[in-house]
Amino acid sequence: MKCLELIFGAVICVLLIKAQTLDDPFDENEVDFLDNYDDYQAGETRAAAIPLNNAGSEANFPKLTLTLINPADKAQIFAFTYADTPKILTHPWFNWRLQTLIYAFGFTENMASVTTQAIIDAYFKRGGFNILIIDWSAYSGTVPNDYNVAVGNMKAVGGLIGGRLSSIFTRAMLRRMHLVGHSLGAHLCAYVNRGIPNNLFTERIHKIIGLDPAGPLMYDVALGNKPLSSSDAEVVQVIHTDMLQAGAPFKSGTIDFYPNGGGINGIQPGCPIFDKANLFIPGNFCSHTRSVLYYAESVNNKENSFAATRCGNYSDYLFARCQRQNQQMGFNAKDHEIGDFYLQTNSFAPFDRGLAGATYLFTAP
Repeated sequence: MKCLELIFGAVICVLLIKAQTLDDPFDENEVDFLDNYDDYQAGETRAAAIPLNNAGSEANFPKLTLTLINPADKAQIFAFTYADTPKILTHPWFNWRLQTLIYAFGFTENMASVTTQAIIDAYFKRGGFNILIIDWSAYSGTVPNDYNVAVGNMKAVGGLIGGRLSSIFTRAMLRRMHLVGHSLGAHLCAYVNRGIPNNLFTERIHKIIGLDPAGPLMYDVALGNKPLSSSDAEVVQVIHTDMLQAGAPFKSGTIDFYPNGGGINGIQPGCPIFDKANLFIPGNFCSHTRSVLYYAESVNNKENSFAATRCGNYSDYLFARCQRQNQQMGFNAKDHEIGDFYLQTNSFAPFDRGLAGATYLFTAP
């Protein structure tokens, strides 16, 4: 029962989430279906029925685009409408010889969001990747009350993108892609891969990286939602940073990382204390967005960065009851080393503690 209370208590934080963006600050006056945080923790909410857009028709999403980043100037973008996506392969900015990143942002986020820009910056700096962003900002919600609709849109958008990718990219190109998503975008990635048929001509994307997959509504079986899971790709790496608030409360991948406990024990180091009196301030979602910042930093880090230790639980990690460091969180993770892994980060960037992070230090910077 206590577990259920914790899970239900997490839902409102993300139903009303406003991700950290460069502009458009959160307006808490737009929220009208919640009395207060404590009432929600007690299960006393007035959530409306959830209108889901599962039609999956191109006509229902005319503003959906796949946006290509100029490899010579990341400020330049080219947005392909759904109908025009086959032209990606012949665009001068796209190099079919390279691997391709496909990134999906989360609820209320967009191309200008801090999280989206962090991923673009990281892969741009690394080089060697085509960078494509699933721009579903017209359907991902703009205010907290949109979350219910955004969940339904996410499922349909994912299926549409998956079907389109399978029609324009070869098996080899699909297999080498990085499918990365944050929050609700992590689940969108799962629906993308489910929309790609496995047959003689196409093959599902080999790897999905879920950055603190969203928790609210996604784990309610009665709603028919199917969250990101270990079966959605050969390799499903998940970085948990806010499990008791915005993030998924459960293990989700073949490789699950729990930096600083994954949020099950509270906030990420360096993040402000969760303010229940002012629920919707951006600082309350600092832990949720840390998953993106950790991953983005890992994209350009050297060998042995974000070293992690396989452990049965966080307590065993804290008290050094686990045998050895054998994994790296993020871009350099070893696909064959599956299981649950724990590590410690610094409180502020650079977050990576290298090999030292594999062992808990009670006085970490």
